[in-house]
Amino acid sequence: MKMICTASIFVVCLMFGTLARCQNPDLAKDFAEEGLTTDAKLEFIKVLHDPTKKSSYDMAEYYLGYLDFKSKNYELAVTHWNKLLKKYPGSSYAQKAKDQLAIASELLSKNLDLAAADLDIEAIFDNADFLVGQPLKVSVDMSYLPKGDMAIEWLEKIVTNYPTSTYAARALFREALLYYGYQTSSDGGYGFAYAYYGGRNNAQAAVYVKKMEEVFARLQKDYPTSGYLVPIAHLIGQAYWSMAGGKVNPDATKYWQKVLDLTSGDETNSYRQYASWRLKGR
Repeated sequence: MKMICTASIFVVCLMFGTLARCQNPDLAKDFAEEGLTTDAKLEFIKVLHDPTKKSSYDMAEYYLGYLDFKSKNYELAVTHWNKLLKKYPGSSYAQKAKDQLAIASELLSKNLDLAAADLDIEAIFDNADFLVGQPLKVSVDMSYLPKGDMAIEWLEKIVTNYPTSTYAARALFREALLYYGYQTSSDGGYGFAYAYYGGRNNAQAAVYVKKMEEVFARLQKDYPTSGYLVPIAHLIGQAYWSMAGGKVNPDATKYWQKVLDLTSGDETNSYRQYASWRLKGR
């Protein structure tokens, strides 16, 4: 009888051409428990977008998490279950979600997936920030220590330990920024800008620019769609332009042309505009 009713609901929806507005949480649940993952996900997503089905939002979040979990998409499963616990703590599905979260978190930690790695990754970023930024309320004597190199080591840990995460490209970008340079009043500085402008050491400045090129090449090879490619290319072009005495030389042209290539079709991109102006000799 249950299957007949379910089928009847489905047919009625199709007859009137209003499937998108004819969400049935019980139908979606049946789909989920029968292993019809795609159909079930579609129905539950429709439920979440139907204001008249608010009483079933908790069920939808639970089962979307359940279906993602079965598909081994643990990160998305955790997202749905956390949303359920936050928005509907009194739901009958809340305890189920808590139990499943414990299992999903364990699987995430074993797979070093992004969600489980967040805390570790952010801690590594904090260490890199600490080395080149301002300490919070802790005073540590780091005089004569190579802070820039130490920060690079921390960032490399992210690339090595979490190569498939979005944080890896971000870490490489931060490395490029470090190689471009920073300067503080207390301990001097690091990178191209410091060597070129502060130390008047063109040879050392060139070493840091080569390091930036190496980072760019790694990013282009391993993360070819990363948005960080554009600002790094721009900075390398800018560094070569500076070392040429404020003139557009072949090296600067090479990297500013990369900016134009990477932003093709995006005429409003600021980096594209800067590169265009520089290449015109402005």
